[in-house]
Amino acid sequence: MRVRGYDAFSDATLIATLEEPSAPNAPTIARTESGDGEIYLYVTVSDDGGSAITGYTASCTDGATTFTGTGTESPITVSGLTNYTEYSCTVTATNDIGTSAASAAVTATAGEPPGAPSITRVTSGGGSLEVAFSAGKGGAADDYALTCIDQTGSRLSGRSGKIPTQFSPHYIDNKPVLLGSKTFPTAMAFHQSKEFREGSHRCGTDDHELFLGSRLLGSQQKYEIDQRVADCTLELTNIDSEYDPIVGRTLVIPVYFHVIHKTDGTGVVSRERIDDQMAVLNEDFGGTLFNGASGYNTTIQFELVAVDYVENDEWYAATYENTEFKSALAQSPDRYLNIYTQDARTAKGDPLLGYATLPPGSAGTSTDGVVMKHETIGGRNNGYGNFNHGRTLAHEVGHYLGLLHTFQDEVCDNTYTTQDLIVDTPPQSAADYGTEASSSCGVPSAIENYMNYSQDSALNTFTVEQTNRMICSHTSYRPEGYRYETRPMFTASGASSPLTVTGLTNGNTYSCSVVANNRAGSSAASAAEDAITDGTAPAALSPASQTVDGSLGSAITPTMAYTATNFTGDVVYSIDNSLPAGLSLDTATGVISGTSNESKSATIYTVTGEDQSGNSATATVS
Repeated sequence: MRVRGYDAFSDATLIATLEEPSAPNAPTIARTESGDGEIYLYVTVSDDGGSAITGYTASCTDGATTFTGTGTESPITVSGLTNYTEYSCTVTATNDIGTSAASAAVTATAGEPPGAPSITRVTSGGGSLEVAFSAGKGGAADDYALTCIDQTGSRLSGRSGKIPTQFSPHYIDNKPVLLGSKTFPTAMAFHQSKEFREGSHRCGTDDHELFLGSRLLGSQQKYEIDQRVADCTLELTNIDSEYDPIVGRTLVIPVYFHVIHKTDGTGVVSRERIDDQMAVLNEDFGGTLFNGASGYNTTIQFELVAVDYVENDEWYAATYENTEFKSALAQSPDRYLNIYTQDARTAKGDPLLGYATLPPGSAGTSTDGVVMKHETIGGRNNGYGNFNHGRTLAHEVGHYLGLLHTFQDEVCDNTYTTQDLIVDTPPQSAADYGTEASSSCGVPSAIENYMNYSQDSALNTFTVEQTNRMICSHTSYRPEGYRYETRPMFTASGASSPLTVTGLTNGNTYSCSVVANNRAGSSAASAAEDAITDGTAPAALSPASQTVDGSLGSAITPTMAYTATNFTGDVVYSIDNSLPAGLSLDTATGVISGTSNESKSATIYTVTGEDQSGNSATATVS
């Protein structure tokens, strides 16, 4: 029997309504994946009926034959299917009491989708970009789709408070750090140490949330508890296509930076380093290739509105239990992401790299935002030891957007209601601190995930489901804190590499990516490559081909002089093979003339025109 709630307290007696256990509720198929002759069904169950679920049974039919698969946990695999055939699938759940009704049916296609392509070259032309790429792993692609999005207009611009002139642009804190009985020469030295790793001092978000009581406050906020909010709470994630990123549409979050420093200049961060940090934050959320690795494009980007410089020794040294500086400095937290840089310490004074607030509890309140150790701010190779690529901010902003650590609660569960509330991150019961994946739950950990504790050089991505949760969290709990920006998008498709997009504006920057498709589905997009249309159309010769007829000992009709377009200055012509004796090429016009004194079989010659800048084009003569 189980307690469904209580009616009243009478002295020390709990008066409760008791119910007999029952069969589970019908499962929900949250998503499907496909493999070679297989379909994988990811399911959740809202109510197990008061008795633990002992198994699932999945059925997939093509209308003629039904195939089944069983399992004790999600996903459930149905095998023996015909590739590139569509199936209708349902799932039931069983416990010791009985079996649920079937889930709502979903359609899925067996077969292995193609893997993400890799862009190998982008060639700029006048109003066009030619993109060459190689196929990814997975199933063979039927066709490819190229998308290039206009990136004109920087998101880094924003007004800046004046950096105090008596201080250097970036003042490093080189004072010793005392931890227990051990002294470290600097905070950076501590952040590279064994004590740092064992003490979990990288991120203070969990402890900061406990101090704020956000997990309790979340139920007290005046949110309209609709389906959107219920999709991404601190207890569950419901993956919904409503929150999927859309190609060509960017969710833009405006940012205020507050640089808190001491009177002696400790803590001052230059505008240049802040601009560099904003650039790599956008790269990390955009999945941009760096150091040989690229990640998933979340389509979330950040726009710097302003930088404030605040001199206050007390606020610089404030621990995460002190929220006074936030209350004084916060700029409309319901509309802006407020980032504060200072010394970032625990309640005991131990140095952190940063900490953040989680929705829903703090969203839109004066405590909402991210606090960063000032020395971690900067771009790639910014000098802060193992955390020198600016990715601590990506981690903390992930929390701000509703993500938990990949190793949350240090258990090996991997469901939408346990651990990090995400299924496409592997189960992980302990944080990673280096560059090699661990396997505490029997599978490799997500060493590359921004919500792990890995060194910056190992980090490169969020996942598809993490992105879905971030978009859900921000749009649901901070509905005034973003805007959607749709930029001009240009596409091309074809069966093979290369593909060319046209109609672009010369001098603009475009971000290009390629997706592979087959009947089982589509790949993830390739890592994006940026390119500028240079305004120079390809050089060309006209006519592109000519034919010469003539007999031995007779003068031929001269070929036409070439019209050379998109060249710079004079064009010099050459030919790839020797002409019959008596014929010659005019290197200034490309005209072939003369009287042939030599008999040759039919030959196709290539004429090349080249200018002083190295631009060239070819034509044929036969």
